[in-house]
Amino acid sequence: IIAEITREGGFPPLLIDPVDFVQLYQSQYQRAAAEGGQTPPAAPTGQA
Repeated sequence: IIAEITREGGFPPLLIDPVDFVQLYQSQYQRAAAEGGQTPPAAPTGQA
């Protein structure tokens, strides 16, 4: 809906870099494990 409105309004497209949520999840848990000494849980598998 937003893309359609901006296109029809004559605004240039908003180009946003893709976000790798799996990588963010893994790095957050690796950091927490390094600080707390706990092993991080396995990364979730499957499609959301």
